[in-house]
Amino acid sequence: MVILQFHIHFDSRPSQTVKLVGSLPCLGLWNADNSLALTWEKDNWWTTRIHLSERAIPFTERSLESRIEAEYKYVILENGVYSWEPASNHRVSLKLVSSNPDEEVTIVDTYNSQKSNLLAPPISLYHTSANHSNGSTTPVHKDYSHIHLSNKELTTIFLLSGVNCQFPSDTHRVLLVGDYNSWRVNDGIELVPFSPLGTWYCTWIATSHWPVGYSTKYKYVICSKRNNAILMEAGNDRVFISSEERSKNVVVYNDGIFRRPEGLRGSGDSPVNDDKEPLRYTSWLRHGYVGMINTFASCSINSVLQILYHVKPFREGLLHHFANHQEADNSKPVGVQLSSIFKKLLGDCIGPSARGLVSVLGLAEDPHEFVNLLCFYIQEEAPELSEINNLFKGQLSYTIEHGATSHKLERPQEEFFGLSLTVQYLTNLKESVEAFLTSTPIEYNIKDEGVVTALQTIHIHKLPPYLMFHLKRSVYDPTIKKEVKLGTRFEFPVQINTLEYFPSLKQDTSYSLFGVVAHRGVSSAEAGHYFAFINLQNLWYQFDDERVNLVSQNDVVSENYGSHDQQNNLNHAYLLVYRVNDSV
Repeated sequence: MVILQFHIHFDSRPSQTVKLVGSLPCLGLWNADNSLALTWEKDNWWTTRIHLSERAIPFTERSLESRIEAEYKYVILENGVYSWEPASNHRVSLKLVSSNPDEEVTIVDTYNSQKSNLLAPPISLYHTSANHSNGSTTPVHKDYSHIHLSNKELTTIFLLSGVNCQFPSDTHRVLLVGDYNSWRVNDGIELVPFSPLGTWYCTWIATSHWPVGYSTKYKYVICSKRNNAILMEAGNDRVFISSEERSKNVVVYNDGIFRRPEGLRGSGDSPVNDDKEPLRYTSWLRHGYVGMINTFASCSINSVLQILYHVKPFREGLLHHFANHQEADNSKPVGVQLSSIFKKLLGDCIGPSARGLVSVLGLAEDPHEFVNLLCFYIQEEAPELSEINNLFKGQLSYTIEHGATSHKLERPQEEFFGLSLTVQYLTNLKESVEAFLTSTPIEYNIKDEGVVTALQTIHIHKLPPYLMFHLKRSVYDPTIKKEVKLGTRFEFPVQINTLEYFPSLKQDTSYSLFGVVAHRGVSSAEAGHYFAFINLQNLWYQFDDERVNLVSQNDVVSENYGSHDQQNNLNHAYLLVYRVNDSV
């Protein structure tokens, strides 16, 4: 056991905290959020103690003589912001095994200065050619001594680095496969993401026992954590480790592997090489999600399908039910085609199209009309799937009253897959819901009385876990005898409460905005373009056909209110989807 005592003199302000971060697990592995806080002492000395044992130190941070070779920096935390020490890393080299079981080592550092008597571990570094032409290796001199590697004894360290390897570590994994594991992706070596200080790209690192004495082939595979797709190198790299290098830390450096479209494959498909393909897999590389191809002006259908797919219980229920059905199954064509689209969204890095579904269902230009049509057919084809339809299905009823004759008609409850709300002459969602529930005069034929003016009232009995509001932005203009788009400003909130919006239910239930289908266009309801916004893991994404982009909440909400200036080419929300807050 070795006890390290760190001391550094730093003239700090009361709002500042000094922390220690470095290449050891106890120092946060270069993650400032996991760094070790120092304690302030008199005269602005900051100190801390860490206990090190041979078992607790990764093999790659030790030399063959049981010495630890580590690097570290001091960071200053103030008001939630880290300021890193600008100088080179401090380095420490010391024995882990000592005759004294509790040996104490004191390190006194100067801020913004590198110690001169500490050692750096020797590393042999090789660079393999990116074009895979002959698999040759060339020595490269790069300083990777500050990189933390995984807890495995190693012969070879693999580095995948460069501007084209910016896969977010929270959405993707990078694996190494090759001769050593018969090219099985499930048994691949997982690389660890690491961003060297001062760089804007990510280096992925792996360590492994690697065959010595003969040429070995390998390739990199990118896997998404958000769907089941993989992206695999088309060509192979080669590495040769000589017997003389068996005991060394040999580094193989690969750069620009996934640069060219023709070097990519997705889920066993043919190589990607046409001009449109980069757009299709770029969204998957950036975010782990895929878009959908626009065929026959299917943007409104694509938008609705993306929202339905990301309703997890709906997706899982549908895929489970139609798991054994083939696309050629004509007995349940809508469910089969929909499950086929979901399978591709779940298992590919290139987005599918809705061509098969459109051929069965027809092209629905209105998003709300398409939702109703889709839910109806699923209910008809698979009545046993009532649970997934219930995710969107509510219950309402109508009463019709004529005061002069005391006539009252109560219609039985019926299902709804979204409420169609008036936008014209109203300014926000609450006003529109109140207008929907307010008694309205209608012409009604009463036996023995003839046609009279009666009052019709809508009563909500049950709200679904996913509540849809269809905003009626298309109205008929008698002067031009066609439908026109209402571009007026109409606001909607991120949170709604049933006590405020549906007081007759007497339920205190809150909903959060989950999805929005918006329309971009000037005045025509028949032209323009639809796209969707979806809240996934507390982040908003825009699904615009094949493109998937991370956006802000402002982009979703206020940017889709519309404008009082009807000629402005602004986005307008058409379909709002709210999710009950305890819904999974």
